[in-house]
Amino acid sequence: MRKIVQLAIVALSAFGQTSEPSFEVASVKLNTSGIRGWSVAPPKNGKYSATNVTLHMVIAQAYRVHEFQVVGGPGWIDSEYYDIVAKYAAGADSSKIHLMLQALLADRFQLSARRTKKEMPVYALTLARSGSKLKPARDPDCSASPVSPICGGFQIRQRSRVTGESVSMQQFCDVLGGLLSQPVLDETGIQGVVDLHTEWSPDGVSTISEAGQSVAMEGASIYAALQEQLGLKLTARKDLADQIVIDRVERPSGN
Repeated sequence: MRKIVQLAIVALSAFGQTSEPSFEVASVKLNTSGIRGWSVAPPKNGKYSATNVTLHMVIAQAYRVHEFQVVGGPGWIDSEYYDIVAKYAAGADSSKIHLMLQALLADRFQLSARRTKKEMPVYALTLARSGSKLKPARDPDCSASPVSPICGGFQIRQRSRVTGESVSMQQFCDVLGGLLSQPVLDETGIQGVVDLHTEWSPDGVSTISEAGQSVAMEGASIYAALQEQLGLKLTARKDLADQIVIDRVERPSGN
C-alpha cells in the first residue's frame, strides 16, 4: 500500500502538482521533566518549536480547532508530554505550518484523523448596533523596526485581558473560543487586521448550556466588555462546528 501511495505522489509531481508542505527535519522527544508550564513559539526564521505539550494540543493546532473539538484517541494523548523542534525552508510560507504539523503527526505518530461537522453550542461574533470601535493595525505587515513581540498575535493575561496587534477577526474568534471553551464564529464582516485590547471580570464570563441557553454570572461579563470596548456582540446559539475524530494514533517513532 505504501508503494502505491508513493507512486501516486510521483505521478502527480510529473504532472506539475506538488505534495503538501512538510518540515525538512524534526525532533520529537518525550518530556519527563514534570514541569507544569508549556509553550508554543510563533514560527520564525524557519523554525517551529513546542515545549512540554500534549499530543492533544498539537493535533488541535494542526487542524486549526480547539482541544474540545478533538475527540477519540487513547488517554496518553492527554497525559504524556512532548518537546517538538522542527525546521522548514527559510522561504517557506509560515502560514502553512498547520499542514506541516499534519504531515509530521501522520509520519511520527501514525495519526489518522477526519474532519466532521457536529451541532453544538457556539457563539456568533457580530458588530454591535453602535458599530465597530476597532482600530486599524499600526503595523499591518509587522515590518516596523523594532517590531512588537506580539505583532501578528496576542498577549493574554489572567484569561480576562486580551491584547492583539495586527490580528484578523478569525484569529480573535479563535482566542475567544479557547477562553470560552466553545467555538466562536466570525460574522463581523471585518476584513484585514486590527489592533485591539479588551478586559473583563473573570467572574463575569458566561457559559452556554447544552440547550444553547446563556447562563449569566455575577460581575462585568465578557458580553458587556466586547460591546462597550470594541463594538462587537456575542450571541449564543446552536450551529454546526468542526470536529476532528481520531481514528488511529500511536506513540511516536524514533527521530
